[in-house]
Amino acid sequence: SSGINAEYGGNQVRRVMECLEEASVLNKLGRIGKKTEERIRPVRIVFRTRDLAKQVLSNAARLRDSETFGLVYIAPDRTLGERVEQRELVDKRGGSKRREQEQGSVWKIRRGT
Repeated sequence: SSGINAEYGGNQVRRVMECLEEASVLNKLGRIGKKTEERIRPVRIVFRTRDLAKQVLSNAARLRDSETFGLVYIAPDRTLGERVEQRELVDKRGGSKRREQEQGSVWKIRRGT
């Protein structure tokens, strides 16, 4: 079994991967967290190789131009420490993103810096 199940959003994930021209790279997928009515749980995807995962991450920016998947965000796997550090960087940037976009300057966090 490939571990890809429609119950976990497998059909939508396949469509996202097709949009990235990476349809055959999935190995396993599942939802993260407990099922609730209040929110949609993120999807965790396991790729066949680390190189394929890097390739998908590098192509993920293409989704912004997609009418269907413009709101889909693909993030790399992070340790607890990396998640805390990422959260601190985002908090440091604060609510100034909208103001900066209106003024024509935009912050981007790349490689944790």
